[in-house]
Amino acid sequence: MNEQERTYALVRQVPEMERGFAIETNYGRLHVPPGPLAERIQRLVRLHLSNEHARCAARAAWRAQRGAGTEPAL
Repeated sequence: MNEQERTYALVRQVPEMERGFAIETNYGRLHVPPGPLAERIQRLVRLHLSNEHARCAARAAWRAQRGAGTEPAL
């Protein structure tokens, strides 16, 4: 997932998850109705995407400061 996709997910898709959503698997669709479970999954997805965004920003800042050589372990 690139930065633009992450930003779109955080701004548009994740907030919408509180209304309920579906998870697609190879075995079919799993419906998650609005309520506590949808809210818990929404928080987890938001946390994951926010952390990923922060890691990518830190890596970009490190590259800008040091050049494109060896990357830090983030």
